[in-house]
Amino acid sequence: MNFFSFLDSSPQVQDSKRHDINVRIQLAGHLTGIRHVGFQKICAALNLPPPLEEGRHNKRDKELLQVVQKFANESMSTAMQEAVDVAKSTDITVSGDGTWQTRGFSSKHGAADLLSTCDSPKVVDIETCSKTCNVCAGAKSLLQLGTPEARAKYDQTIINHNCGKNFDEPSGNMEASSILKMFRRSEKKYGVRYVKYIGDGDSKTFSVLKTEIPYKGIQIQKIEDINHFGKRLKRALEVIKRKCGKEKLSDGKTIGGKGRLTDQMITRFQIYFCEAIRKNKNDLDKLYKSAQAMYWHKFSTNSDHHHQFCDEAWCGYLQAKKNNTRYNHTPHGLPRAVMNKIKPAFDSICSKQSLMRVLNGSTQNANEAFHALIWTMSPKHKAASDVTFNIACYLAVVVFSDGYYSLGKKYLKK
Repeated sequence: MNFFSFLDSSPQVQDSKRHDINVRIQLAGHLTGIRHVGFQKICAALNLPPPLEEGRHNKRDKELLQVVQKFANESMSTAMQEAVDVAKSTDITVSGDGTWQTRGFSSKHGAADLLSTCDSPKVVDIETCSKTCNVCAGAKSLLQLGTPEARAKYDQTIINHNCGKNFDEPSGNMEASSILKMFRRSEKKYGVRYVKYIGDGDSKTFSVLKTEIPYKGIQIQKIEDINHFGKRLKRALEVIKRKCGKEKLSDGKTIGGKGRLTDQMITRFQIYFCEAIRKNKNDLDKLYKSAQAMYWHKFSTNSDHHHQFCDEAWCGYLQAKKNNTRYNHTPHGLPRAVMNKIKPAFDSICSKQSLMRVLNGSTQNANEAFHALIWTMSPKHKAASDVTFNIACYLAVVVFSDGYYSLGKKYLKK
């Protein structure tokens, strides 16, 4: 007897001809990043009937995009109202960052997003960019037939479709262009202004915001990303080490090696620096003191102490001095030849003028977590159309801000 004679069809979705199981499979395919092809394989392995035919599935994807975009807009409006309530003002702070569908700056699709800075950051706006449109690309094949009928069908396809291509510049410009667009529409869309912007120092986004001036009479304040700023010290030390190479320092040894400037030591300097910023980001004097302590603590020897910037809470020398015990600097310091060589990096990055940039700093951790969620739905190693990439972005907005449960409550009623 046929097994499928006992398999009842799933119920229809209210006010729709679609069956519940097909709706769930389509949504699950995007949430997991396996899409239609992945579910075809799953059904084949389980000896189940295949999912919707690919053409119908693609048509349903376009309908799905409209639905999830609507949900995302509702979620972002709620998140913005929450941000305004917390700030008690319509002049708010946002963190911004960009991501691309594939690695590198040659991606055909990308997105930039702005998140609130509440205790639980949420997405308040997103802009997606696509340099290609699958419908346009497919229609071009008709022209190769060279017949009047094919030309007429091409013209009809181009006229009737909603083109997914919305970006003509180099892919590397997607972030700056998209964030500027979101700033410019904030007053019309939400009635707010983004007066403070959290971003990494290497990005050209803030330069664009300063040049284009989205709000008349308002100079947007840049808040440095703590993590990116902390990496500057690491990069500066790596450059010094690379330039020195096998050069002999004043003590006759190279800069690297055991007990000298190893990669592990450079990473530890970065960790110390980031920790100093996080603990003292609201007090420039304390921040400067903590940053200087990193260098001078390592510079000190048993015969030449320089602990004037150190804190007794962590400095072994100050603790030993308080307890009237001996302290050996040798295992805790670095050779003077090494310290003299890396001093320019500390003088530049740990100066008060430099540290002022990270005063009251924050992070883009929430943006990066949001991007990681997008990548689970649109994996970087898989090609994606503009439709599937946009679906991933809008689904990620809802899931990141409101959770999977809210998505189920909204979508499965449709």
